[in-house]
Amino acid sequence: MNQNNNHSESITMPIPRKILTIGVYGYNEETFFQNLQNEAVDTFCDIRRHRGVRGAGYAFANSIRLQARLSKLGIQYHHILELAPTAKIRECQKEADKTAKIAKRKRIRF
Repeated sequence: MNQNNNHSESITMPIPRKILTIGVYGYNEETFFQNLQNEAVDTFCDIRRHRGVRGAGYAFANSIRLQARLSKLGIQYHHILELAPTAKIRECQKEADKTAKIAKRKRIRF
């Protein structure tokens, strides 16, 4: 038995009581951030590989603007790339959308 105790660093974030998911499609800037506030979100974990969204109506979700607004609201921001969908998963979803004849921005579930 190895007597070496190689413990990883302890996590300083409080354990969440509730985990919520949100996407930007279907929201405008105000309704997106209002929903975060309504749910008393204190930590936002961005799991996108590419942290930009096309279209002027979704510019608020681009990383720098998103982080600035979250900061003003007192919401912590963390980018966790390890949780982002892989290229293979994204390709599978693209094929599923094509088969279902649904646009990415109209999709309601993965």
